[in-house]
Amino acid sequence: MNRRRRAALLAILALLVTGALTGPAQADDLGNQRAQAEKQQAATDQRLADLRTALDETGAALADAYVALQGIQARIPQAQQELANAKAVFAAAQQKAAQIQDQLQAARVQEAQLAKDIADGDAKAQRTRDSVAELARQAYRGDVGLSSLTIVLDSHSAGDFVDQYAALTTALRTQTRALDDLQQLGAMNRNRQSRLAAVRAQIAALKSEADQKVVEATAAQADAAAREAEIQTLLVQQQQQTAIFEQQKAGELAQETALEAERAALEATIKDIIQQQVAAEAAARKASGKPSQPVGRGFLAYPTAVPFITSSYGMRFHPILHIWRLHAGTDFRAYCGTAIMAAASGTVQWAKAVPGYGNQVMLNHGVVNGNVLWTSYNHLSRFSVGSGQFVHKGDIVGYSGSTGDSTACHLHFEVYVNGSTVDPMSML
Repeated sequence: MNRRRRAALLAILALLVTGALTGPAQADDLGNQRAQAEKQQAATDQRLADLRTALDETGAALADAYVALQGIQARIPQAQQELANAKAVFAAAQQKAAQIQDQLQAARVQEAQLAKDIADGDAKAQRTRDSVAELARQAYRGDVGLSSLTIVLDSHSAGDFVDQYAALTTALRTQTRALDDLQQLGAMNRNRQSRLAAVRAQIAALKSEADQKVVEATAAQADAAAREAEIQTLLVQQQQQTAIFEQQKAGELAQETALEAERAALEATIKDIIQQQVAAEAAARKASGKPSQPVGRGFLAYPTAVPFITSSYGMRFHPILHIWRLHAGTDFRAYCGTAIMAAASGTVQWAKAVPGYGNQVMLNHGVVNGNVLWTSYNHLSRFSVGSGQFVHKGDIVGYSGSTGDSTACHLHFEVYVNGSTVDPMSML
């Protein structure tokens, strides 16, 4: 698998797996929350490793089709959620815009009423000022008595005095009331002016908010349209990619059947060769009276300088083909071109391309504790040994690659005891 496709696969698998694992933290403190997050991450990493390992034994064409289909299928619900979100934003923006328009209309009505009240107040104040001015003019002309002494001097009789005094009192009362009214009108209009300024500031703010909601609604509507178009495209792509995937899957299943037959033939060849060694060793053991002993742990050396296991020996469920099959060795992380070393001294049985395994070096280590021991090094990019050559433990037999059924550079290391695979970790 090339780097770009592998990165895409990891991103898709992460999306699929972490979606099932991520949830609200239940811990009561930050320490427990961090521990929970680390536990979830470890589980995610393990599941990713298992899925990645299963795909490492998959043909590139099927893996490509799987990655593409999973990418489309993972994107569809995201796009649908984004569409729902965009529609919700659009509806909320429209609702808010309608509310703002109602508020704006009410503010404009209030503005008009305040402007009218101010105008009416100004007119009334002007009339009051005119009235006070007229009283002042009358007093200046002498139409209104200025004091009680003037009234006394000018009065011709008691009745005349009473009439002039009453007129003066009324005039003064009218003038005082007019001045009070004028002062009150001034205060009321100043208050109205302040309220009018506040209302106009509110109107300006509401207009700005309304304009912003129009922008938001337009953007949300465009986003919704884009998501709808994307979903339609994705549905078409999903249908097309599903057909491609099913075609590749059918081909892979047919190839799997053929490969199983080839592997069985390979194992038969190995057992035929080993049988001769087993028979000879059995005769020797019988003559010596010594029973066979298991090959001890630690007899084999790690085949890579920095051993990092990516997949262990055991049964695996293939996530694409939906079949169980034996992962008959241990996978080590080995970047492309990494030197691969002999786990023990022995003779190169062959160094050739083998179906499924790619470039394979098979080492015959002879008889160990009464058991015939072989090891194989698979998916190599190139060889550094040839058939019949003797190698010592630690000698370089080849360089890691991704030949055969492999989607990324790594080493698939197998151990055969008397012709059957065993868990390499039991001897490393």
